[in-house]
Amino acid sequence: MSALFEVRQRLAEKQDQITELSKSSTFSEARHATLKGEITRLEAQVRAIEENEARNGGPVITRSAYMPEADRLELDRRERAAFDIVLRGKQNNAPRALRSYLPMTDQTTVGGAFLVPVGVGADVSSKLVSFGNLASKVRIWNTSIGDAVSWPTVDSTAEPANGHFIDDNAPFSQESTTNPVFGRVPINITKTWESGLILAPARLVQDSAFDLLSVLTYEVAQRQSRAIDDLVVNGDGASTGVVNISGTNTLAQASPTAITFAEICDLESKLQAGYNANACYCFNSKTYRYLRALNTSGVKHWEAQEFTNGLINNKPYRISESMPDIGSGKKAVALADWSQVVVRMVDRLRIAVFKEIFMSNLEVGFGSYQRFDSAVLQPSAIAFLAGA
Repeated sequence: MSALFEVRQRLAEKQDQITELSKSSTFSEARHATLKGEITRLEAQVRAIEENEARNGGPVITRSAYMPEADRLELDRRERAAFDIVLRGKQNNAPRALRSYLPMTDQTTVGGAFLVPVGVGADVSSKLVSFGNLASKVRIWNTSIGDAVSWPTVDSTAEPANGHFIDDNAPFSQESTTNPVFGRVPINITKTWESGLILAPARLVQDSAFDLLSVLTYEVAQRQSRAIDDLVVNGDGASTGVVNISGTNTLAQASPTAITFAEICDLESKLQAGYNANACYCFNSKTYRYLRALNTSGVKHWEAQEFTNGLINNKPYRISESMPDIGSGKKAVALADWSQVVVRMVDRLRIAVFKEIFMSNLEVGFGSYQRFDSAVLQPSAIAFLAGA
């Protein structure tokens, strides 16, 4: 909501009040004079804001939870434009209309780490899930701080309860087999992930025709998506990846180096119905190529109807290079309800700008960082096909 809109609202309220007062049987000269003075002051304020907007290119928009959609889109556009100016090191020459939207530095030194505007953060998140990997399937949880917390869990898939139909005035039934299993999963203090340096030629950074912001958000999102994949699958030392935790279901292959179509189908029996309904396969690209070649009597299963449109055996799949190859003792194929895996992300992504240190090669350095970690809420929601 703009400042001009708020002042005009107050002005309209005072004008309504003075009109009502003029019609009132309890008319007060003192009250009328007070309202007249407030109306004059608000009218002067409206003129001042309008003159300032005419000079500086439009009203300042502040972000709120209830702002109109048109204002939100315009604010996102201005923040992106201002952030692009900062990335190019031209904030001192920013147009007046964008100066209110320049991101604030975290450090006192020029060129420190800058907060990424909300709109840019949304761009990264959108690109993050667009690669079709596990980031689009796991549960993302954003918190403002990174202290250790416990996530409450409840599991009723082992003993699904339907309830009962009862007669009038009959009591609630109480059976131990219908009570879900309650618990909690600790999510430790998150570690800091960094993207590694992204070096851009100085000439491209200076060239406004080069879409620096889009290139950076794409590269950052791609690196972060790979990091989330590896975190979920293998862990990072603090958290435990899905291939290492206990409590998951495993189906042993008849051969350590081969998978049959029947084993792919049998893997689904390792999940309870509640998890199976939302399950998604996961394997690496080498296993993907192997599965595409599976055939019975010369007919490739992948070409059948249940393997079309991004499905395998009528279920979606994700390719993650963090998954192991087919081999003895290797969990090469996973089938899981990935919503039972949570990735906790702390605060917003940040981008650091290194303007001088790489100038000997006429390059500008960029790097992003954020704290995140993962935890498995229900190990029983994950099943693996493993080599014997």
